[in-house]
Amino acid sequence: MAENSVSVEIRGLKELETALLELGNAAAGKALFASLMAAGMPIQKTAQSLAPISAEPHYRYTKGRGKKLVPSGTLRKNIGRKRLRSDRGETGAEIAISWRGNAFYGRFVEFGTSKMAAKPFLRPAFDARKDEALTIFKEKLAANIEKQRQIIAARTAGNNP
Repeated sequence: MAENSVSVEIRGLKELETALLELGNAAAGKALFASLMAAGMPIQKTAQSLAPISAEPHYRYTKGRGKKLVPSGTLRKNIGRKRLRSDRGETGAEIAISWRGNAFYGRFVEFGTSKMAAKPFLRPAFDARKDEALTIFKEKLAANIEKQRQIIAARTAGNNP
């Protein structure tokens, strides 16, 4: 995990963990990632609303390629959620909410540089919406576990006439 990342571990959800383990790795992974992606949506939307927008388009210079016009609002448009490969074992799941593509400069805006003060937008978005995201995660995970159970039951019933 990156050094500037935030990790949230939910404790006290033994029943959900047991239910995930009963599903098997593939179904449990689908349930976990779908729940995480849904839970990350409010944080992503808030980060997009907090991301600064330049007053006008600007040029980006690339060595050997010349200059390219970057429209204002590029950072805001390129904030997204991404599934990460987990190193936490069979039941681990991680997502990231970050900038992508032409918005590589998001790190300079978020953390600042030696010549520019930081204008954080990701961390305040996380702090403002983390409780809501946790509630969404718990609700979606319970629903997704039940959905995966139904899918498995339907497959099992279809295979045994």
